[in-house]
Amino acid sequence: MNPERPDFMRAFEAVEVPPTVVLQDAIEASALQEAYLSNIQNSLDLSPRTLAYFFEYETKLLLPSAKEEALRRGETGIMTDDYITLFRRRGHQVLASVMLIRDDFNYSVVHFAKHPITEWAAESIRELQLLERLEAGLEE
Repeated sequence: MNPERPDFMRAFEAVEVPPTVVLQDAIEASALQEAYLSNIQNSLDLSPRTLAYFFEYETKLLLPSAKEEALRRGETGIMTDDYITLFRRRGHQVLASVMLIRDDFNYSVVHFAKHPITEWAAESIRELQLLERLEAGLEE
């Protein structure tokens, strides 16, 4: 690693996890989610190309638990407006997540999380950074 370039782990750890917020406006909730996940992504100090190929966002709808009798009838659950968005190293670990839940009054409750990076994922990110520096001719 180049001594002039600080390790990304310090930048990742420095990203503050916002507190849970309750909002009336779903657009504002989306903007907060995008800003937080962008901060996480930027802390990795990787090019947009590397991020596009080796990292991914995945959004999943959350479903309430189905009752046993509903499962016997073939029902799988009830659609909701609740979802979770994951930002992860493709094929490996989740680095950050944002969960948006609609409460009984149709407010958006947004929860943010940052997950500790495993040693394997950290080493993988460092290798990607090294490949970028090699490609740019900054290292041999």
